[in-house]
Amino acid sequence: MKLIVIILSALPILLHNQTYPVTLHQCEMNKIIVEENKIPFEIQLFNLKIKDEDGWKRTCDILEQANTLEIEIDTSTNISEPLPVYLFADKELVQKILIREERAYTQIHNPEYKYESELLEIEQATSTMAIQPDEAMRKEYESQGWMFLLFLVVAWIMTIIGMLPKQKIRNLFHH
Repeated sequence: MKLIVIILSALPILLHNQTYPVTLHQCEMNKIIVEENKIPFEIQLFNLKIKDEDGWKRTCDILEQANTLEIEIDTSTNISEPLPVYLFADKELVQKILIREERAYTQIHNPEYKYESELLEIEQATSTMAIQPDEAMRKEYESQGWMFLLFLVVAWIMTIIGMLPKQKIRNLFHH
């Protein structure tokens, strides 16, 4: 396994921004091992945090069901093990699938990362859709706002009345 890292380290210019076909060797929570030329090595999804166990199960399902797997190394990546890669399953970026399904999120927003703008766009689209309140919620918030405003006005009036001398309060109500 260390041999592949040494080979990969020796060819950084050739490795970046190219896709390489791999086969799945093993997938489990927090661990993906692929093979290239029958040499297994561990990879990680570049700049992606999978949220939970269900996200990992979905990741493994995608990889196990794919007809083809390819990896691509971002130009900003240092060659290390596990190797941080963009992973494609049947020509679709796995990072995009997981973010779209809200099972993962990007860790760092760096405009120099190759697929950053696409991943960020998906993240923003899913989070925007998730927080838009429906009409019933909007009306409920609106009525709560009016109740809060009414409470403030009553509290303000009670404070003013409490600050007046008792003689003036009696005069207000007896005239």
